[in-house]
Amino acid sequence: MIMVAEAQAAHNKIKEDIKTINMLSELAAELQHKGLYYEAQEAWFQVSQSTLIQEDKRNIKQAMLLASISLANQQLSQKYQEIKQNSKATERWNEATKKIEQIEEKNLLSSQSNVNVPEEWAIYVHVKRVQGSILRKEGNIEEALQAYKQAFDRLDTAWKKFPNVDLDTEIPIPSFLPQQQSILSTNAVENFHREYIELLSENGQDYQMVKNSLFNHFLAELHFFMKSANWKDADLKNVRIMLYIADREKEGWLNVEHIEQCSCQKLRTLNTLWVKHSDGKFGFSVQKQILDKIIAERGLPKGEYDKLLDETWYEWWEKVNWFAEIFNKNKAEEGHLPLAPWNTKDNRTATFRGGDPPVTPWRKSFLSVLFSRCDW
Repeated sequence: MIMVAEAQAAHNKIKEDIKTINMLSELAAELQHKGLYYEAQEAWFQVSQSTLIQEDKRNIKQAMLLASISLANQQLSQKYQEIKQNSKATERWNEATKKIEQIEEKNLLSSQSNVNVPEEWAIYVHVKRVQGSILRKEGNIEEALQAYKQAFDRLDTAWKKFPNVDLDTEIPIPSFLPQQQSILSTNAVENFHREYIELLSENGQDYQMVKNSLFNHFLAELHFFMKSANWKDADLKNVRIMLYIADREKEGWLNVEHIEQCSCQKLRTLNTLWVKHSDGKFGFSVQKQILDKIIAERGLPKGEYDKLLDETWYEWWEKVNWFAEIFNKNKAEEGHLPLAPWNTKDNRTATFRGGDPPVTPWRKSFLSVLFSRCDW
């Protein structure tokens, strides 16, 4: 009889797990249907990762799934509010709060998660983030701040246990978190940071530490792209990092004034990543060296970039071949990457090939400042 009871209990657990996974899968499909593609992708990611968690960690597996269901319901609730379907918005919100309450009622999450066990601390961060999101939207600001702080402190402590990347950069490059654990995706780490920064900012609290942490995450991601020879994503991430450090993400473009506000320490760290991973072929410093060589060959004054005539800039443009977009290190010209680092548009050099003159006063000024303001 004992064996039968144990078998029945195990069977019931499996049924409950399948039901929970199916629920999250259905929510992912609904998110997709409502045009929330990134959110849907995140929900499906959690579904797939849940299948990898061992049975002896069933409690934290359930906590992760319930938190993911809560988050998906929050996102759908917001979407239904936007399209004026208030009854559905309320229904989804009630489901979101219910799932978080179930985690607490069933005591699924220990406050003493082991920072040496990636699954444990990552799920703790995930649950606390979702809990904080609900508390924030319900107006429980102090409790929301506490939940986000608990999540951030746990993530920060665990992150620091991993070794930094073995590269000599002014700002150390941390480990890329998605490679160290399987619960928090790149987007999840970024979104968590952004939510916490926004919450702190709204309530007049200092968020510089969290902002620096997100910058470190971006650096780790950039390093990951370069190490994987994914030069296209590395190029786009490079521009996005520059927008981030210049506080120009919403605008999506930079000009001379903004590049002057970028920290040289951070710009040089980006440059070092380009130079190291490309074996000296790419980077701001490489682009500057090419221009300096042209200047020397023409017998022009050294370093006076803002006084160069268009013909000198055109020669440089052709040398680095910014009339094309080549994301193959072996095929690209020296200094080709990073491309036109002033906006995040796709095919940023397309206008140069379509008749729009590449050398314009503001582009010359932008590159002049970029090449001259930091000690490359």
